[in-house]
Amino acid sequence: MALTPDGSKVYVANNVSSTVTVIDTATNTVVGSPIPVISPAGFGLFIQPVISPPAIRLLEIVGVSASPNVLWPPNNKLVDVTLDYRAFDSSGQAPMCALPATSNDPTSDATDVAIVNPHHVNLRASKAVRGGERVYVVVITCRNASGHTATAQTTVTVPHSPGR
Repeated sequence: MALTPDGSKVYVANNVSSTVTVIDTATNTVVGSPIPVISPAGFGLFIQPVISPPAIRLLEIVGVSASPNVLWPPNNKLVDVTLDYRAFDSSGQAPMCALPATSNDPTSDATDVAIVNPHHVNLRASKAVRGGERVYVVVITCRNASGHTATAQTTVTVPHSPGR
């Protein structure tokens, strides 16, 4: 068994049929047909047994939501927003997560967003300068001990007027 450096595919040698099967780690499905492996001299595939195969570490972020996801009234105050999500790593170790936030308003500056911790961010409840609603995008990025990353995002809006 061999894993690509980016962890996207696993190659599994099949001793009986002298083939190699390719598995997509994102979907856990076989890619194409098994590849025959026979030398020009007609010899088949020799497989050295693997005592302990390397573990495939999968990282996933689920259940992403923000509360509140609408900031009203637009009074220019920072509002504490709780981010609910769960990050799962198949190794059983807790991944490290960070969450930058950006706004669609070009006049936004660093004082409009304050990251408190991986589950809380303070966002300024102010309308977009050019009219319309201000939309904050909070991106959750988690990294496991193997260096694999997963991302998810959620939005928080400041509507231009109530009921939108």
